[in-house]
Amino acid sequence: MKSLNEHYIIDNKYFTQFLLKSGEFITIYRVKDKHNVNYLLKLYDLEKLHKENFDEYGNIYEIEIVKNLSHPNIEVFVDSGNTIINDKNYLYLVFKYISGESLAEYLSRTKNIDLYDILSFTMQILEGLSYLHNLSRPILHNSINMDNIIIDESSKVPSIKIVNFHYARYSNFLGNGINLDDLNLLFVSNEGLNGKFSIQNDIYSVGAILYNLIYRIPPWFIDVSKLSSQEKIEAIIRERMKPLLLINDILCNNIHYKSILNIINKALNPNFDDAYKDVYNFIEDLKKEFNSISSYDFKGGVVYENNRLTFDNLTNKEKGFSAIAGMKELKEILTTNVINLLKDPEGAKEYGLTIPNGMLLFGPPGCGKTYISEKLAEEVNFNYYFIKSSDLVSPYAFETQKKIGKLFDDAYKNKPSIICFDEFDSYAFRKDMSNNAIMTGVVNEILTQLNNCGKRGVFVIATTNNPELIEKSILRKGRMDLLIYVPPPDYEARKELFKLYLKDKPKDFNINYDELANLTDKYVASDIEFIAIDAAREAYKFKTNITQKILINIIGRTRSSLSDEDNKKYDFYKDFFNGSTINTNYRKPIGFRINKDD
Repeated sequence: MKSLNEHYIIDNKYFTQFLLKSGEFITIYRVKDKHNVNYLLKLYDLEKLHKENFDEYGNIYEIEIVKNLSHPNIEVFVDSGNTIINDKNYLYLVFKYISGESLAEYLSRTKNIDLYDILSFTMQILEGLSYLHNLSRPILHNSINMDNIIIDESSKVPSIKIVNFHYARYSNFLGNGINLDDLNLLFVSNEGLNGKFSIQNDIYSVGAILYNLIYRIPPWFIDVSKLSSQEKIEAIIRERMKPLLLINDILCNNIHYKSILNIINKALNPNFDDAYKDVYNFIEDLKKEFNSISSYDFKGGVVYENNRLTFDNLTNKEKGFSAIAGMKELKEILTTNVINLLKDPEGAKEYGLTIPNGMLLFGPPGCGKTYISEKLAEEVNFNYYFIKSSDLVSPYAFETQKKIGKLFDDAYKNKPSIICFDEFDSYAFRKDMSNNAIMTGVVNEILTQLNNCGKRGVFVIATTNNPELIEKSILRKGRMDLLIYVPPPDYEARKELFKLYLKDKPKDFNINYDELANLTDKYVASDIEFIAIDAAREAYKFKTNITQKILINIIGRTRSSLSDEDNKKYDFYKDFFNGSTINTNYRKPIGFRINKDD
């Protein structure tokens, strides 16, 4: 049909503003009502609609399906009806207008997307599909792709909305009548390409979106624009017989991307037995990765190459210490004792100072030790090696020592460098705790490498939750020059953590983050994350927003994961390493003593 003029009145309710999209039998407008509220209106030309768009009762599938839906990740139905235009009968469908852009548009204008956002977007899509698939009469969307996912930017925190239910059908639908020419076939499963639509097709589509967001191209991409309908299907299925292309090998060395690629492979797996059977398990696997990067140790967008951080590939909007909320005292200590020396080695040399050999960051789990190490490396623009115990462990005798030696050799070649040993106590433990000669050899190798490494351009950071387990000779001056306590998040950090964990959840606009931070003294990041998740569960139960009252009630029944004994332990070691008077209320572990003059 010819597009309607501006301010054309539809059913005495809606005034057209402008045309958004025109198709064979559906035209889409942005309209306003008499209160000047914006809506999206779909206009159906009944004479041109194909019979497969109607259910057995003569109703349009899309209208019948969407008018009963209610979920935060699905477009909001407002109204439907019929109207006469130029003596022809039309049906219309009205949605709440979404102020935002599609994932396809977002990807085209955004150079780098943080992994945090990629996973958040994907999980929100899956939450919407989970709702559809678990209704009393389950619904299949059948057309999940980059154009049918909208980022709603109308609120302070953007959220995902699934739109365009034109091809949605009930799960007992046999698949006849969906015109494949109208779909983006690169996001349709092989079964869908053969006309068989199911839950697995929706799951496949989400896996393809996740891949597309990471690699900026659909999986098994092939240009089929010049092929006939059947040739397109045959070419795509043939292409999918090849191994899934990993466009950038650097991504595959990122600890998070490796796990996520396993998830993508499972979502896209053509073998039913090896693929996800339902959305729930897909979400749960993604949540594990999401929680590991959205905690206080979040590494958003960091790309590793063989465990070395390459700063050209960083996508964080804020780098260095400016990205750390609060923790003022700790940042001052690190700036004075470490960063200034690393940034100005020539100036320090005039005073007879060199780069320190290393420092130990100790404190309760979940307080940001790894994150702080990373941000310190960014602050001074050193190459950064992040090492876990699994990177060094080997079943072969002396292999671990060789790995440690090779690690330091590589760091020297790429100096100035920072090596961060995570959970240092797992491979630098006290010699008196093991009779294993090989493990003692590992400790001796670390001792050897730590000697004067600062003078050679390598600074070592070790993190631990258990300082009492570390070999005491490693902690002496000349090896670990600085022993620094990383406390639980302070007031400002707790505020930012609440904002982070509530970011993509439906909540009241007037959440008082100051009050939440005040009520959670001594809480660590994982505690605050749990509070946010528990609040979401509570709100979901009553289908309401997360409110201040819900959050305060949950805080009231949630204890800090740090016990009084834990606090005494860390207070003891903080004082002990600083040479302060020891609080005798905490009995230090037998056999552990540091000789500062050793």
